[in-house]
Amino acid sequence: MDGIIYSKINLTRLVWRLKLDEGFAEKAFWDSAEDSTHGQWTNGYGTKAKYPYEEITKEEAEKRLMIGIGYCHKTFMRVYSHILDSLNTVRSEALINMLYNLGCSGVMSFRKMNTALSTMPIDWELVGAHAAESRWRIQVGMRADHLIQELRTGEYYFNETDILRIKV
Repeated sequence: MDGIIYSKINLTRLVWRLKLDEGFAEKAFWDSAEDSTHGQWTNGYGTKAKYPYEEITKEEAEKRLMIGIGYCHKTFMRVYSHILDSLNTVRSEALINMLYNLGCSGVMSFRKMNTALSTMPIDWELVGAHAAESRWRIQVGMRADHLIQELRTGEYYFNETDILRIKV
């Protein structure tokens, strides 16, 4: 994590949220949204396994999670540098969560959402509506609904009580 400045996010909250959204898988499994030809071996907290059926400890999974967050934050700062002043912590974390889940090319495929994000002033209802029109929303369900709500409102779906109550 050396050299990465975590601006625009609450790292503790983001780690908790990604652990909640991804869940923990000790043994690698084939993760595919639609069919067996598109996907990857996944374990830990939604990270790419090094080989099929790899088993991983929570300690190693947390290391990989932090590396993934670092990469996604760096990507976020590059891709959304033109709108950083318009993003609060909640919306920044929602976009980083999407980057973690979908990868950069996946988030970039949300053309209408990204166009809405580039139009000043940003119409957050429109951003949320475009995200909601996606296949991703159907595939990941409540996770997408929560992130879309956060993009629309700029307020966390989960509160401090939830973080204390829900153990990940």
